[in-house]
Amino acid sequence: IRDFDIKTAYEACKASANDSSRQIDVYKRLGYVPVDDHPENWSVSKTLEYAFDDWCIAQFAKDLKKEEEYQYFMNRSENWKNVYDSISTFMRPKLANGKFIKDFVPKNYTPFFCESNAWQYFWSVQHNIEGLISILKGKENFEKKLDSMFNLSPLLGDKLPIFSTGMIGQYAHGNEPSHHVAYLYNYVDKPWKTQEKIKEILETQYKNAPNGHCGNEDCGQMSSWFLFSSLGFYPVNPAQGIYSLGFPIFDKATINLENGTVFSIEVKNNLSDYKYVESCVLNGKKLDRNYITHNEIMQGGTLVFTKSKEPNRDMKNKNAINTQKRVDEREKSGKTRVGKVVAKIKKASKFNQGFDTTEYLASAIMDMKFHLADPYNIDVDKFERETLTDLKMPAELPMRHRTPHFGHVFSGEGYATAYYGYMWADVLTSDASEAFSEAPGGFYDKDVAKKLVDYLFSPRNSIDPEEAYRLFRGRDAKIEALMRDRGFPIKSE
Repeated sequence: IRDFDIKTAYEACKASANDSSRQIDVYKRLGYVPVDDHPENWSVSKTLEYAFDDWCIAQFAKDLKKEEEYQYFMNRSENWKNVYDSISTFMRPKLANGKFIKDFVPKNYTPFFCESNAWQYFWSVQHNIEGLISILKGKENFEKKLDSMFNLSPLLGDKLPIFSTGMIGQYAHGNEPSHHVAYLYNYVDKPWKTQEKIKEILETQYKNAPNGHCGNEDCGQMSSWFLFSSLGFYPVNPAQGIYSLGFPIFDKATINLENGTVFSIEVKNNLSDYKYVESCVLNGKKLDRNYITHNEIMQGGTLVFTKSKEPNRDMKNKNAINTQKRVDEREKSGKTRVGKVVAKIKKASKFNQGFDTTEYLASAIMDMKFHLADPYNIDVDKFERETLTDLKMPAELPMRHRTPHFGHVFSGEGYATAYYGYMWADVLTSDASEAFSEAPGGFYDKDVAKKLVDYLFSPRNSIDPEEAYRLFRGRDAKIEALMRDRGFPIKSE
């Protein structure tokens, strides 16, 4: 849709995202919305939804070729990680001082979640499902958490608010935050579980009667979910232009599109005891992915589902993810560079000079190696141990920066992890200019210094800017000048 004033719309998006109301000013400063005493604080919900909004604005900026603003909003879109608690493995309300609230029960309904609880809002990272999988340390844990959500039914004594309807475990189909969750099994190579859940929801949460919806219609969302899902696909991330495949219920459906084309959905073996999808064929070609694109629909054609009595457990199609292109391209990265930098670090005279330097070196090389790894199936603890062994470092070396670093592989254009890994390795062992010349070609434009400084002052950065300033002082005049513009030299200097 482009028949509107694009420039004005984009500026309106930016103005709304940088407003001082709705705690956006605090969100920008802290990287999350903190807890307060307001009865509708909604701090976790706001943080997650603002982060998704930021991602959407970033795509708008990218389409308009506004690279700096794209990077800025992409950085902000990772703020969801700031409310993730690795101990409880939930998005947890956080105080302004950076500490999580003490009394936290995920199934309870509190003022920190809008009409939902921590179970239902955990999955509200539609723009970075792969990052959500990674933060849970892989697909297996992600699948187990999904299973738990659908099986952890409320107890008789649990207090459920009026909007908690259509309950399947902690899944609440009567309210919107849960609506994409059943499709997330597609992202962990278990599409048959998505098919099971979609079939169950279609059959139990809707009926042809005046009260046929299990919850508030809310501007048509309840009906929209049924319409999409009954056709066999659903937009997990509505701003991505991709639809995750599910379980259609009609023998044949035809969509007459406004551009004059026709898109048809046909279902073979559409019988009651055929509860799964064996395969999907788009315009005569068997799909090797669990999604179709908006453009494919608009071009017209036919999507054919073939159902089966038993699940096709061998179906491990590509997922409808945001970084599929980057994941596919990862293998094209310069693996030999990692080996060269490892060798350089091992020989560096500064290698054993202080804990911080050693830790930064380990973080740098882990960044580079993680960039080349499989982000879904990686065992983070094992990966850390192997890396420390490879670097001949103590296995018990505490990695304060570990979790933020691992998330970076999914952010921006997907190359920040590798790039900053090379940069830190070189700046700590030789000088920054060499890092810039050896960085993987084509990852960034020529003004890498500004991008580095922007990163150092972004919520995503886990490295102390003061430490960074000390490292760069006298090494790279441009970076030093840019950091001084941000408020340095430091007071203790």
